[in-house]
Amino acid sequence: MGSHLFARIGIRRGSSAVLCAAALGAAAFWLAGPSDGKSPPRRGSSAAAAPIGDPFFRVLYGSAPAEANAARERDRYSYMVMHRADAAHVARLKAENPALKVFMYVDMMSADPNDPTGEADWTSWGDATAHPDWFLTGPAGERLVFKDYPSSRVMDVGNPDYQQAGVARVIADAHASGFDGIFLDDANASLRWVIAGGSSQCVKYPTDAAWQAAVYSFFQNVAPQLQSAGLLVVANIGGSTVTKGLWPKWNGPLDGAMEESYTNGGAGRDSVRNGLWPAKFGHNLWSETHGKLSLDHAVTHTRSGARYALATMLLAENGRSVLYASTNYTNEVWWPEYDLTKRLGSALGPYRVLRNGDYRRNFTHGVVLVNPHANATKAVHLGATYIGSGLGRVRTVKLRPTSGVVLLRS
Repeated sequence: MGSHLFARIGIRRGSSAVLCAAALGAAAFWLAGPSDGKSPPRRGSSAAAAPIGDPFFRVLYGSAPAEANAARERDRYSYMVMHRADAAHVARLKAENPALKVFMYVDMMSADPNDPTGEADWTSWGDATAHPDWFLTGPAGERLVFKDYPSSRVMDVGNPDYQQAGVARVIADAHASGFDGIFLDDANASLRWVIAGGSSQCVKYPTDAAWQAAVYSFFQNVAPQLQSAGLLVVANIGGSTVTKGLWPKWNGPLDGAMEESYTNGGAGRDSVRNGLWPAKFGHNLWSETHGKLSLDHAVTHTRSGARYALATMLLAENGRSVLYASTNYTNEVWWPEYDLTKRLGSALGPYRVLRNGDYRRNFTHGVVLVNPHANATKAVHLGATYIGSGLGRVRTVKLRPTSGVVLLRS
């Protein structure tokens, strides 16, 4: 099950959010593995001791770039994602926040006649139609169509000519428009969310393993070239928990990746119910350890859902993890906990698991607690008086199922 969440000028764009199961012990796996690829800049000179800065990112589409208040938002975000069509707003936003890094959106596996110049695609529709072998086909030779977006065709990301075709244009567009990096959308771990018949309908890549190898070859070829041009490269990985080891492997050539359904399965449900929290939290830990950006998007419109995602991210945050919580990638609520986060100070060490099953991390000016379980946990004695997360002055906290709090010392 999935949903394409990006949209621009009536064209569908987005990587599929995924509902799939992962073992509750999966988090431990993600901590291991080598790191390679260029690392993005840290937000602090010494991540282990640096205060929490701006651990947030935002996706701006549709009317959002024009409506964004650059002065108000200058101290909110470390990263943004925008379409090339909105490049006029990049300079305005960066003038208010010189440290801001803005990624240019590119769909890596789609071509669409409604986007003839390839404004948001890896190649233009004209280039694609001149190379029939760039289109993935079904058993009858038919070009495969995105099941929810009938004008879009599925491209062969494993074709070396297709991979190379977009490199020079994407680099030129990013440089001309002042972007700092490239956001590769639709890095899906399976074709089941893209075409009606899934991988079995695709002649060239009839299995998830074959398709994943094609996507990885795209990253291996394209990412170093973009990085050599001075651009950061991140991908929106759909189905990150489908295959063991996928997150660290695909992150290898990249500067980082986005988890599109962080702390939920993409439909607003708590991820503990389908076994995803440990694995996705493990992605944070792996990315932090190996110098990769982790863009954590929580599909939620509630304060409690955003707080749960924020607290989870803060358990791992060490200069590489950033959060965004929204349901439609355009409208965002800036919850009170976000400003409170910037007052936490420095982490006093890694998280620890308490006897009641809660996760806790202490900061110089506050504390973060998360209950990722399906049941409420026993009260936690904080050891001092704290405020925040809708609570008054408290010395103990009892967390509801799949919830979190961010608290400042009173």
